[in-house]
Amino acid sequence: MMRAVLFIVIVAVLLLIAALATGLLRFSSGMASRTDTTPANATAAAHQSRSFDVEAGSVHVGSRSATVKVPRLEVTAPANLASNQAANGSDHQ
Repeated sequence: MMRAVLFIVIVAVLLLIAALATGLLRFSSGMASRTDTTPANATAAAHQSRSFDVEAGSVHVGSRSATVKVPRLEVTAPANLASNQAANGSDHQ
């Protein structure tokens, strides 16, 4: 049971990393960092927290009709099948 949970967690983390790496998910902070203009003794106001904007890509799933050529396989028995089977000691046909 623990292996399954661990496997699911690992897959979820890998999917999150892949989504961030490909740009499907992008996180950006809503507050600008102003370390150069803020005094050294500045404090955050009450109930002020950072906000984040998340831009997520979209995926559209659909179906369409298509004609696909599928390879055709024909198997023909050799002309001397009986003599080959007798020589090999096989009785399969």
